[in-house]
Amino acid sequence: MDLQSIANSKRIVQLGLLVARSITPTVAKRMIWCIARLIASRRNSDLMQGIRLNQWVITGECLSAKELDIQALKVLENDLQVIYDLYHNLENHLAVQQKVVISPEVVALMEEARNGKGAFAVGPHMSNFDLAMCGMALQKTPIQVLTYAHPGSGYQYQNELRARMGLEVSPIDALSLRRASDHLKSGGLVVTAVDRAEDPPHNLFRFFNRLAPMPDGHIRMALRMHAPLYILHALMDDQGKYHVLGRGPIELIPHRDRDEEIRINVENVLSEFAAIIRACPEQWLMFYPVWKDVQGMVP
Repeated sequence: MDLQSIANSKRIVQLGLLVARSITPTVAKRMIWCIARLIASRRNSDLMQGIRLNQWVITGECLSAKELDIQALKVLENDLQVIYDLYHNLENHLAVQQKVVISPEVVALMEEARNGKGAFAVGPHMSNFDLAMCGMALQKTPIQVLTYAHPGSGYQYQNELRARMGLEVSPIDALSLRRASDHLKSGGLVVTAVDRAEDPPHNLFRFFNRLAPMPDGHIRMALRMHAPLYILHALMDDQGKYHVLGRGPIELIPHRDRDEEIRINVENVLSEFAAIIRACPEQWLMFYPVWKDVQGMVP
């Protein structure tokens, strides 16, 4: 079994939750240092190959093998820190509120949602997106989070943990999409991450100047529902706090050809994602390969 499958199993998630709740941040730092290097040593694992491939593309396809190893290690350390902070503070509402800093733009968006103005927000897997959503939910904002369509046992358990913090979590299927439409109509906020490549691939869109099989359902829904579209992401600062940042509404560009309309708007959102990711690539926690066709080019 690959590291990715092991990490996403329910037992490992439960173990991680137990350990994170029982150790101090100082001890966690030492454990993160050791575990990250242990994982990184398995350079040929699917997990490490996915990280290295994605980081190679987003940093301009110019890193040497050694530089890429260092960059991948930074990603692992950030991911383990994110997991610790999420599990250590989960269900501690005061701790979450102290850990999460919500920008004025996002505060305004939440206020609109509480006043019955529905909105659709999308984002990349930057930093502690889960803890950021929990922080927003604690502000009594009605949030439905659309998640990966076919969650394994570990993902299912993580969805249960998210629900305990007040988030309505819905793996994507026909029923949850209908629920999302109703949620938008009633003035709620629907949030989903849309930077994981589709498998099997359907349509190709330009992302970091390369074609990738990225999802387009968020654009289709926003166009169909005439819902304002926002971009949200989380970013960790030097003090270990997570900032929830956002911009929008993003203007959706009309086109007489529906397929071209979808392409233009998907790629506009991906261009916004690219700018966010380039600013802090080691906080982009995407471990599944986005551009599989370049695997042989990665040093």
